[in-house]
Amino acid sequence: MKVVHVISGLALGGAEMSLLRLLRAQQGEFQNAVISLRSGGPMRERLEAAGIQVFESGADGAAGTLANAWKILGRARAMRPDIVHGWMYAGNLGALALRALLPGRARLIWNVRASLDGLASFPANTRRTIQLGRTFSRSPEMLVFNSHAGMRQHLDYGFSARRARVITNGIDTGRVDANPGARERIRAELGIRPSTTLICNVARLDPMKDHLTLLRAAAQLRDRDAHLVLVGPGVTPECALLREELTKSPLDGRISLLGSRSDVTDILSAADVFCLSSYTEALPNAVVEAMACGLPCVVTDVGDAAWLVADTGVVVSPRDPGALARGLRAIIDEPHAQRAERGRRARERIIQDFSMRHMIDAYDSLYRELAS
Repeated sequence: MKVVHVISGLALGGAEMSLLRLLRAQQGEFQNAVISLRSGGPMRERLEAAGIQVFESGADGAAGTLANAWKILGRARAMRPDIVHGWMYAGNLGALALRALLPGRARLIWNVRASLDGLASFPANTRRTIQLGRTFSRSPEMLVFNSHAGMRQHLDYGFSARRARVITNGIDTGRVDANPGARERIRAELGIRPSTTLICNVARLDPMKDHLTLLRAAAQLRDRDAHLVLVGPGVTPECALLREELTKSPLDGRISLLGSRSDVTDILSAADVFCLSSYTEALPNAVVEAMACGLPCVVTDVGDAAWLVADTGVVVSPRDPGALARGLRAIIDEPHAQRAERGRRARERIIQDFSMRHMIDAYDSLYRELAS
């Protein structure tokens, strides 16, 4: 079976990681190719290393973009895919346009990987893309959401409910697990004592991830022996927004801004608590990975985050530094055995309901259902 995936871009993010994991697992069973609407991004190299063909439609200038798009269309027509699979809002619209230009009748899947929490705060161009998606949402044969909250919100917003289903994210719990040896190494690298409670957040620098609320919450924990570690693209000491906030807070010496890292699982292994501060999410991959590493999580009540952590973590209101600080303090102050038990149950929940096999089987079944 031949499948062309159309995605907004190949930056390092949850949708891109899910795509990579899926295509790696389908090698030999499906012939996959990826079209990225933007050029560049670290995920291209990873996809190509896995043997996946990647084409980028973006280029310098309108003429270059048009030439690239024409070349990609020619390759897609020659491939004659059975399925065109869009990822994220812009990728879905790109997949719709591609399917219209292909011979035959390829099946079209849209993959919506966001919730509409805080829609009014989304950039204007994102809101316009969502509105276009709503207009054309009867076009795909299947509309897939990665969260129950995201599906409910989009259907309420006017997306077609004709053929909609949820396929949650999955991870390889054999590879994403706590590494006891990494705890000492990472803490030594960051100068953090073994007894200090390490709070970790993994998220790209984006207003939706609400790092400022997390910083303000952490500033209220100065009466606790705690250290905050922020990991993600753009989250560096050079970031003017974070630097300005830190000048007003008492976190000096109690925070590490690490930017992009390739050893995120090791950093999670060194942590005691994971914190999600976003004001909008669907099913947050970062929380899934933290739970797989046996971490109790304090999360904002966005998307499926509360359903995901269930009774293994603490849920608080978004955009409320005081509530986030209270949630973190509740976990920090728990006896070590109780916190460890939360972490054990968190990992068990991921193994049970969010395994890589679960996600792969769901997409395999969907593809075969549509192709038949």
